[in-house]
Amino acid sequence: MERLKWTDSLIDERMATMDKSLDRLSEEIHALRDEMRSGFASLRDEVAEVRRDVSVAQRQMTLIMAGFAVGLLGLLGAGQF
Repeated sequence: MERLKWTDSLIDERMATMDKSLDRLSEEIHALRDEMRSGFASLRDEVAEVRRDVSVAQRQMTLIMAGFAVGLLGLLGAGQF
């Protein structure tokens, strides 16, 4: 097996290939970063929507429980329970 002699031109060629690979990797990382940012933004919107829904449901449950409490107190006050 013949051993390759590393000349300046071979080293330059190898470095150019590595530079192209690193540039392509950098572009892919930037694209992935942009994709993640947009994904996280939509996730934040969905979480905010769920929080609003939970807040509305919590408010409704509080009103229902308050209505039951008032009704129960009314029955107790009237001596009907």
